[in-house]
Amino acid sequence: MSAPRKLLTILVSKSTWRRYAYLLIGAALTAPYGMLGSFLGEAIEGGVGAVVTWVIVVLVCFVALPVVTGMLAPIREIEVAASRRLLGAQLGAVELHHGVPAWSTRWRSAAWFVGHLVIGFAIGALTLVMPPAVLSACYAPFASGDVQLGQLDAIVPGGPQSAWIVPLALLAPVALVLLVTSAGALLARLAPRL
Repeated sequence: MSAPRKLLTILVSKSTWRRYAYLLIGAALTAPYGMLGSFLGEAIEGGVGAVVTWVIVVLVCFVALPVVTGMLAPIREIEVAASRRLLGAQLGAVELHHGVPAWSTRWRSAAWFVGHLVIGFAIGALTLVMPPAVLSACYAPFASGDVQLGQLDAIVPGGPQSAWIVPLALLAPVALVLLVTSAGALLARLAPRL
């Protein structure tokens, strides 16, 4: 199968879009931790300094709280259902110890939830940043001055000398689809273990 045909097959595949939805759910789930981190950072920054504040916020809001959240039974049930439906993962029964999920199950659930958040956040951030950057890059050869690539700090000079960036910019969405496909496949393989 030729590369363009294979890419088209990936683009129209239901599993690609289901896995993309699963990753975007992970991105959305990071919002409460980010908001809490912002509030906590503002509350303690004046007393302990910027570096210590950053370390505390990361440890509390982006490590400890997601780990504890991932251990909760309702979160585990939601993640299992979403993994089955959206990732197409084949999952076994939950390991129980006296009718309660074993600690090993809880730790695996927490690791899965944190992984879902991290990978989802990365894919979600790229999804939000890429379209304006691609449009700006495609506009650059026709601009008379410098062009900022969307919300990124990167600036390219306007005019015909920046025509090289257009093919590169048009490949970026293709790269995102391939990244989503790879991340979704990786999660589908890891789901039965975690």
